[in-house]
Amino acid sequence: MGGGLGFEWHDQKAAENVRKHGVRFETATRVFDDPMAIYAEDDSQAYGERREIVIGAVDASVLFVVFVERRADVMRIISARLATAQERRRYANG
Repeated sequence: MGGGLGFEWHDQKAAENVRKHGVRFETATRVFDDPMAIYAEDDSQAYGERREIVIGAVDASVLFVVFVERRADVMRIISARLATAQERRRYANG
């Protein structure tokens, strides 16, 4: 899915994400290159927009990324963090 995609984010949110989770949004964009990545709708809250999550590998880490599809080829990154143990198992089990 990652090839040819564009990405956007709010710079302040990106800086907060690094402080809070230690993951740069630039790094998080690489999760979309993982052919084994798992996608799902983020329905944990009523956001007023359709948010999705992707769990996928980047280097030796498994990341959990929340994003909004702005257009067919542009994703807006909302947050990115290391996946929890449960999320890593979900990824490993496909």
